Amino acid sequence: MYRFDELVALYRAMPVPRGAVITVKSDLLALGRYETARKEAILQAHLDAIDAAFDLGRATLVAATSTAQLCETDIPYDHEHTPSNVGIFSDFVRRRPGALRSFHAFESYAALGADAGSICADVSPVSYGCESPEDRLVRAGAWCIVIGADPIRCCSTIHYLEHVVGVPYRYIREYDHPVIRDGVKSVQRFYRNPWYQQSDIRKDTTRFFERMAARGFHIERYPLGAGAISLYPLADLYREGVRTLHEDPYLCLAHTPTIQPWRH
Repeated sequence: MYRFDELVALYRAMPVPRGAVITVKSDLLALGRYETARKEAILQAHLDAIDAAFDLGRATLVAATSTAQLCETDIPYDHEHTPSNVGIFSDFVRRRPGALRSFHAFESYAALGADAGSICADVSPVSYGCESPEDRLVRAGAWCIVIGADPIRCCSTIHYLEHVVGVPYRYIREYDHPVIRDGVKSVQRFYRNPWYQQSDIRKDTTRFFERMAARGFHIERYPLGAGAISLYPLADLYREGVRTLHEDPYLCLAHTPTIQPWRH
């Protein structure tokens, strides 16, 4: 079991300055039992601990609120109401008063705090392109805090790196999708970076992070409860990640695909 005071102390031990931009990934169940069993109280405790340690009056908290399950469907993306499909804590952040959600039918983010607008307002329709939330997080020097989850299995910035480097197994695809925003229904155009389905691609970032570790990239781990909270700076991930993928653009896959339709 872990307690609120332990959570705050752990965050305060991190080298993250007060007022920083922080992006969070989470699997709260991996930490085991909290001092209360009430779900909303646990979610609020995690948000309060981040606020106590980093001061959301000056800092900014960002969480992915993706809804990729809507892609290739006719189900409207309701900007104000469609819940996040990537974890209960990210959706809890989305639902907080004052939270700002970036507008993308499939790859949205929610931000709370001082610079929420600089991350989530007026974003690109290209999911991981220039002026996307991931692009802005990297340029803002954000820190990634991973609560409970395996940090190498939940790194959305990998997709941004793949876009920036131009890995051959992904391409830009255009989608016209129904959306509801401020109660008004319309069809808007968005862009994603899918991979070639006819290829024998198997996503696995193990080789990428092994090569990154050999280059000196380090993910700090702070034990808590039955699991741990991890930390790394996105600037380091971006700098070394670009160099690593320039050396071998297939390192974010389990193996180099043998079926390569992009070589036509």
